[in-house]
Amino acid sequence: MEDKFGKLGLVTASIIKKSDDSNVMELFVMSCRAMGFGLEDLMLRMIAEDCVTGKKKLIGRFVPSDRNSPAAAFFKNNRFEPISDTEWLLPSLEIMPSPPNWFIFSKRS
Repeated sequence: MEDKFGKLGLVTASIIKKSDDSNVMELFVMSCRAMGFGLEDLMLRMIAEDCVTGKKKLIGRFVPSDRNSPAAAFFKNNRFEPISDTEWLLPSLEIMPSPPNWFIFSKRS
């Protein structure tokens, strides 16, 4: 990630466990330097757009700890629904909030 002040480098990563009927987001980490600008919502939307195909659904996993409290409402804020104490289901890609329009995404090889 970079902005007008400089490059922040790699600021987020995710691990998705894929199966025949669902994709489970086992891990979503983001640098605290990049949180709060909407990048987390943009990345989640990009993951969802890649994972929700046909009848495949996206499930997010969140296990509370003393280190991840800033992310406690991450799935709820992105309209996922709780299906267990640690898992959240995205019922439809159409209900996700739109990403911030001021982000420019570019893939680099």
